Amino acid sequence: MVKDFKTGSAAALARAISIVEDETDGFQDLLHTLLIRPPTAKR
Repeated sequence: MVKDFKTGSAAALARAISIVEDETDGFQDLLHTLLIRPPTAKR
């Protein structure tokens, strides 16, 4: 699901929202995975 979310899948976004709203087991790990990403700036 994370891969689909990161590629812009609307269905994956909907699943992620539901997981977080319902505080399903593992929702904090999901948030961490989706929100924490390595820096992408190039110098």
